Amino acid sequence: MKKENAQDHLAGGNAHYGEGKFDNAIAEYSEAIKLALNNALSYYRRGIAYDSKGEYDNAIADYTRAIELNPNYALAYCNRGADYNGKGEYDKAIADFTKVIELVPNEGVAYYNRGIAHTNKGEYDRAIADFTKTIELVPNYAEAYCNRGAAYANKEEYDRAIADFTKAIELDPNDSLAYYNRGIAHDGKDDHNKAIADYSKAIELNPNYAEAYYNRGIDYNAQGKNAETIADLRKCIEVSNDPNVVLQAGQMVSKLEQ
Repeated sequence: MKKENAQDHLAGGNAHYGEGKFDNAIAEYSEAIKLALNNALSYYRRGIAYDSKGEYDNAIADYTRAIELNPNYALAYCNRGADYNGKGEYDKAIADFTKVIELVPNEGVAYYNRGIAHTNKGEYDRAIADFTKTIELVPNYAEAYCNRGAAYANKEEYDRAIADFTKAIELDPNDSLAYYNRGIAHDGKDDHNKAIADYSKAIELNPNYAEAYYNRGIDYNAQGKNAETIADLRKCIEVSNDPNVVLQAGQMVSKLEQ
């Protein structure tokens, strides 16, 4: 049946999007826009579809147009900020998340996302402040504890980092990253046994966790356990997609086997 108006095309786009047919969704949203040029929602929805295809510049353009049409469109600012963050344009991301907070002061996700952008800029104190606000608004936000812990670890405040990673694990016992990060914090305190235990748990949860094998291997090496070191480094080489990690692990294995 022929669609008669913009709302019909918008509904069609939503249906296609729900089925994962992003190109079809974009086509429908585009038709909706042709029929109603000033409908911010159509631009916003098309932006989401572009995001789902990894076409971030197109998504940003659509979110920007949605914001021009509706300057108080908090969701459009939030999504555009996430795209800027992904593109490494952290100042723009921070500006967008700050606008979301201005529009919706109790939106914990906006503080969390701004904290990520501050972390990416190396602004750890600001990141910690944002993650702390996130936790105040959403007390069971495991990722906020994990990221605040990482910021504390970057400041070499290892006890605070360990406390946050432990809380993240309490909230999400299957989070391999939280165990991995806590292992790094234990390493910062030269507590190799606790670090090894955490890397082992991370590997149990994620058997292809190359970085965990590498770090556990380094700890075994510090304890003089050559066989365990070599085994972990070889496993790291096997599962890693990072050529630099593979090179470092390979060099270490060669040295240990001499």
